[in-house]
Amino acid sequence: DALTVRVFRSDSEELGFVAGLLRRRHLFDGVPWSKMAVVARSRTALEQLALALSAESVPIRVMGSASSLKDEHASGQLLRLAYTCLGKEPVDLALATEFLTSELGGLDQLGILRLKRSLKKLTEDLESSSDELLVEAFANPNSLSLIRTTEARAAEKMVRLITSTRALGEQAETTAEAVLWNLVSETKILARWIELSRGVSEVAVQAGRNLDSILALFAAAARFSERNPDAIAMEFIQDQLNREIPEDSLALNNQSGEKVLLLTPSGLIGKRFDTVVLPGLIEGVWPNLKPRSSLLGANALDALVAGEVKAVSDFKRSELTGELRMLNKAAGAASEQLVMTATDKEEEQLSQFLPLVNGTYPPAESVTAKTYTLRSMVGSLRRELASGSSKNPEEIALGLARLAAAGVPGANPSSWYGLLPISTEEPLTDLSNESLQIRPSQLDNYLKCPLHWFIETHGGSAGSFSASLGSLIHEVLEVAESSDLAELEKQKLSRWNSLEFEADWLEDLGKRQAARMLSNLADYLKHFEDDGGQVLAREQNFNFELGNIRVRGQVDRIEKLADGNIVIVDLKTGKLAATAQDTLSNPQLALYQMAVLEGGFEKLEGVNPEQLARAKLLVVGGSKYQERAQPTMSLEESNSFKKLLLETSEGMSKPVFVAQLSNHCEADRQYGSCSLHLTPAVSYVG
Repeated sequence: DALTVRVFRSDSEELGFVAGLLRRRHLFDGVPWSKMAVVARSRTALEQLALALSAESVPIRVMGSASSLKDEHASGQLLRLAYTCLGKEPVDLALATEFLTSELGGLDQLGILRLKRSLKKLTEDLESSSDELLVEAFANPNSLSLIRTTEARAAEKMVRLITSTRALGEQAETTAEAVLWNLVSETKILARWIELSRGVSEVAVQAGRNLDSILALFAAAARFSERNPDAIAMEFIQDQLNREIPEDSLALNNQSGEKVLLLTPSGLIGKRFDTVVLPGLIEGVWPNLKPRSSLLGANALDALVAGEVKAVSDFKRSELTGELRMLNKAAGAASEQLVMTATDKEEEQLSQFLPLVNGTYPPAESVTAKTYTLRSMVGSLRRELASGSSKNPEEIALGLARLAAAGVPGANPSSWYGLLPISTEEPLTDLSNESLQIRPSQLDNYLKCPLHWFIETHGGSAGSFSASLGSLIHEVLEVAESSDLAELEKQKLSRWNSLEFEADWLEDLGKRQAARMLSNLADYLKHFEDDGGQVLAREQNFNFELGNIRVRGQVDRIEKLADGNIVIVDLKTGKLAATAQDTLSNPQLALYQMAVLEGGFEKLEGVNPEQLARAKLLVVGGSKYQERAQPTMSLEESNSFKKLLLETSEGMSKPVFVAQLSNHCEADRQYGSCSLHLTPAVSYVG
């Protein structure tokens, strides 16, 4: 139809319809991309449409530059890196993370975490945090050369790049173009973007935009050098970083190429298109009837001079005429098809232009429009193949093969999740030739879920804020000399800056949690002092061997009661205390007792197996502290636990680790990282 007016129930449905219509007009009706336009009332709406249509693989170009080069993804990163190099600005943690995770650095947040762990492992004896070590690596890159990981090589390359660019900037004749070229040529990022831009995915769209912004930046640098031949490179960098609006450029308006043009009504002057789409027709957006005038109120003054009003305050002007004029201009730009769409929302009203053009408001519909993209075709074929409902699976497989041969992402089975063969079937540890090290927390994790233990032990999890706060409370207990709450608070404050918070309210929450824990801790220590107890050790290491097992660990506290009995204390900073029944079989407490019975504390005077009374959990995260005790092991219990350790060592050494679905992975309040790895290769076949 020459006129199409549709109303949808959600923004995603409306944008999906627009993208599908544009692709359908191009693929089935043979309309060139450059003969189609999407017209929106404001620049903000154009930017939102550009992101949505790009995600649906519609080639688009926004008429005019919407943002300055510093606000573009690639050019903005390049400018900030150049500023740091030329200004010799010291690299702090924020800058180090920004540069390493930029397009030039090539790392992601997981890569940063791996790099920090590698640095910490390299300098295990130092008290510096991993964040401080990362900052130090930028000042002294020699430490990076000692780490043989992909992340360390990427970081070392970034540090060398900053160093070489700083040296180049010190030369008197260095231009901004030379500085920028040194940054992009050393990283070879342009070749990567060119390769990526040849695809059809969102990655290709972003790569193309990255190239456009970098080319625009080099063109701006060349113009700056011509206009300011005596200026230094830093002046251009500062000029671009200080710009809030883009430079004037006629080229962006005149060279749209084979792309759908996104523009406002004012940009339609002198232009005609086969298809024009007017999305987002909402009252207050289009038409926008909010009264507007010039800075000096020229319209009101003109009406006063013409005698139309007796006072300036009496002037009232309807903006509807101007809004109608822009609608007519947009509608008149379409030679074959005009499309008008809107989304019906409770908090917004549909534009009055819809019944003006269509006669009535169309009923709101909820549809899933076909997008006609290669990506959606791949997904559809893979879903049909996985469901097994197709009568001709060979034809589907042939279609995927043709798409894979054309380089369409996701079509080649080699990229499908869950289809690669097992990389190795060798045991994790060869117990016949080497010993296995077990720690108390690892034992607990394995008994809960072997898959969870494997992921946690081999780097599949990151420390949370709760864990960091718990470590701080452990440190306070370690150095506490008395039950004085003020002294405990002082120890907490001296360590508080070592914690990181993403928002102020999170820090306030952390302070309240810490205050509650310290208050409970002070109460416990006061009762311990009143009962005449004595602390034998804090954060005490232990080790012992059992067959080919090497048990290593650390207990939070070893106490000697007034009657001479020994108690091992394990501090827990969570809110939930284990039940009395669960504590009786707690593997960590049992391992601590085993350490005493097997002479694991032989270097610590005053700890004899005959004196061991119990091991207990001290829980301080709740409204008041709680204790859960595990009595001394009997000989039978000791032998049973030894047998459990040997069986656990055999399980830990195997090549396969089984998930405990009902008891752990899918159970409430377990929060196991293993649940993520249980997602099927194809989770929905519809």
